[in-house]
Amino acid sequence: MRRLSLILSGTIVLALLASSVASAEAPTRIPWPTESFTVDASICGFAVDVTVVSQNETLTIFSDGSVILTGTLKLAFSNTVTGTTITRNVSGPVLVRPNADGSGTETLTGPSFLAFAAGDLGAGSAPMLAYTTGPVVLQFDSFVGGHIVGYSHTSGTTEDLCETLA
Repeated sequence: MRRLSLILSGTIVLALLASSVASAEAPTRIPWPTESFTVDASICGFAVDVTVVSQNETLTIFSDGSVILTGTLKLAFSNTVTGTTITRNVSGPVLVRPNADGSGTETLTGPSFLAFAAGDLGAGSAPMLAYTTGPVVLQFDSFVGGHIVGYSHTSGTTEDLCETLA
């Protein structure tokens, strides 16, 4: 199962960073640059170039292993076939925390960008390229390298970016 998430493209890296400072009392803050990339055609039926327009994010790592990504991130999404381009603010923030049983929870509370391959949200689920507002909660079976076992988006909006860009 493959999960594309720009906001936490380095989830494993985050977890490793978090565990390396778990004994620290004060949080550690580091700049978190995001690079442009391409979402392959398996999600929308056409490739989507994702270009960083504006970025000034900071990753804060807490002594309990939790991490939060805050700051500004604006992205341009371009259909590589038609050239249609839209820009969205996806600044989050995003909080990732380890659970006592070794699982993990990712909570996105502001505008966010999520990309899921077919099956990522359960057997038979369709691929999704989404721009969301409002709280989104993802549950993982393992904090590091886990698979999604729960997805909740109970308020706010969801824009199907594949449809918008088609």
